[in-house]
Parts: sequence; structure tokens; C-alpha cells
Amino acid sequence: MRRFPSFLAALLIGCASTVCLIGCAPAGDDDDSARVIPPPDGCNLTALSTVVFQFHLHWGGVDYPQGELVDLLNSLGFSEFVFPFVGQVTELGDDPDSNFQAITAMEVAPKGEEPLKDPNWLRVTYQLPLGYDLPVAFGDPLGVELNLNLSGEHLIAAFSLWDLPEDGDPSILFLAEPSELGMAYAPGDDHPLLQSVTLRDRACPNLTETNCASVYNLSLDVTSRLSEDGSAGGESFELWPTESTDFGIGGPEYRFVNAWSYAHREVQNCNNGYDYTAQRKSFFITRSEFAP
Repeated sequence: MRRFPSFLAALLIGCASTVCLIGCAPAGDDDDSARVIPPPDGCNLTALSTVVFQFHLHWGGVDYPQGELVDLLNSLGFSEFVFPFVGQVTELGDDPDSNFQAITAMEVAPKGEEPLKDPNWLRVTYQLPLGYDLPVAFGDPLGVELNLNLSGEHLIAAFSLWDLPEDGDPSILFLAEPSELGMAYAPGDDHPLLQSVTLRDRACPNLTETNCASVYNLSLDVTSRLSEDGSAGGESFELWPTESTDFGIGGPEYRFVNAWSYAHREVQNCNNGYDYTAQRKSFFITRSEFAP
């Protein structure tokens, strides 16, 4: 980025705060009080802390609960692992071991082939905001994908569910990026729905404070992908925590929900191992027709 010379920058700053305000004031305006820029809407919104996703993968005859997914990647020698399969919903409802909901999608053999003896499956225990649920039903066939990324210090895990029509192309039913320190599905031409997702700092302290730092809301700047023929998509929108919007790229309409996006400021010397320097975000996307 091109920078102003230091003396010119200082002059401009001084002008903005004093001389320019006086010079631009209409005749007869003797109001010399400070101009206050109101904070943008969304500064005081709090996160959708009710959004939870926990994964349990059965793959190659071995169980990998959430806490052991890193072991799976390390055993494979991979920093990234995408596990897609064609499955069927074999569980959908209350999780007996928690206050969450649960879905299990089990891999099925292609038509005409013998049933799988030890099929792979993915179980997700989850909690969504009031009025939302996964857009699937018990027994539905669907595409399932678990996306794991360990290229940084933390495991980034996401998943998606896909509609698999017999006479059309697969399309997203639901996609969740619950790992607040990154995204498993990189935005861009290879993302199923999004061209870009970036965090924006607009100096918005919310009402949440801890003993170690103040919480500042960040907004999400999102741009959807263009459709293959360029006739739809390419929409841009800014969302604060808890906000949502509908968009499309040709075909089904989708609801993007910002669960949380924030950072910490005024950080104290708290030696508790928590990374207060990170910018954090989490969101999910569902079909608009199934959203409240």
C-alpha cells in the first residue's frame, strides 16, 4: 500500500480534527462540539454460543471420536484429509448422552453390490439455534463429507451434507465451519458456495468482558461464488455475530448464519494458555427453505 510522507500524514490528521472541520462548516454554524461517529449496528451483538458440533468418525474399521481425529491424521501422515462417501441417515434425534441432537450417516454400497460388512460412518452431535435443524430426514440418502485440516497448530474440522438427485448434479444441503480458528473449506473457485470470507475489524467492543481481556466483535465480509455460467451469485454481504442472510448461486437458495466473529483487546497478563491474539469466527450454511 502506498504511504503518505510522515509530515503530510500529520498535516492531514491535524486538518481532519481541527482546521478542516472549521473550514467546511456552513456559515453561521458555531457548534464546536466534537463530531461523534455512532458505532455500527451489531457492535453489541453476542455470539450464538448455542451452536455446537462434535464429530465421531468410524473409518476403516476403527472409531475416531473428536479427540482422536488428530491421531488419525498423524497416523496417515497427512495435514489435510477429506473423507467423502455416499450414505444414508440411520440416526436422527436426541443424543442419549447429552442435551444435543445427533445424526449418523452410514456408508452404503452402490446399487447392485453386496452390502458393506463394516461400513464407514460419521456421527455428529450438534446444537443449532432455535428454529434451525439439519435439512434431512431419517432414511434419506445423501452425500457426506468430513474435512480435516491440521496444517496449523490446531485441528480445523468441518462437514457438509449433499443432496444426490438421480437426474441432476449434487448440491449442498448443509455446511458447517465450527472450528473458530480457521476454515477447512478454503473459499475460492473450489469452494461449493463461497468466493471469499474475511474478518473485518470496525472497533466494536461488545458487552462481554473477561478478567483477562475485552471482547470486540468483528464482522464477516462474505462474497458468494458465481454460477458456472456467470448468471447468478457474486453477492457480497457483511454480517455481525448472530446475523444471517439468504443468497444463491443459481439453483437452491441458502441461508448463511454468522455464529460468532470476534477478537480480544485490552489483553491483561493472564497466563492461562489461551490465545488472545487470534481472530475467531464460526458459521453454518443451510437451505433457506428449511430455515426459520
